[in-house]
Amino acid sequence: MPAAKTLRTCANGHRYYKSSDCPVCPECEKEQKPEKGFLSVLSAPARRALQTEGVSTLNELAQYSEKQILALHGIGKSSLPVLREALKKKISVLNPEIIRLLIRAFGAKISVQKFLFYFNLVIL
Repeated sequence: MPAAKTLRTCANGHRYYKSSDCPVCPECEKEQKPEKGFLSVLSAPARRALQTEGVSTLNELAQYSEKQILALHGIGKSSLPVLREALKKKISVLNPEIIRLLIRAFGAKISVQKFLFYFNLVIL
């Protein structure tokens, strides 16, 4: 039998029903959702998890391993493909010369194509 829903009112005056003890107001959550960017396509719990961790850009996200991202409360396995795709799109718009400079900065002696291939495999 499902838990009974209780009527709640948030600090902003929104009235909503919830059956769990989660304190998040769905109306406030909708208002806080970004209109564009990679955070806009994530679920609310995943978005809050990254924002709580201080991640608001793809550059900040790229500093974390997949294991670290999954360890955040609110991030599930369904969020990872979304995050990978956002990072791949960011990389795909890089100028080839910038990629060559990145390769040189890391001391690698590989082609741009191999760099992108390996980067896409280990993107998180």
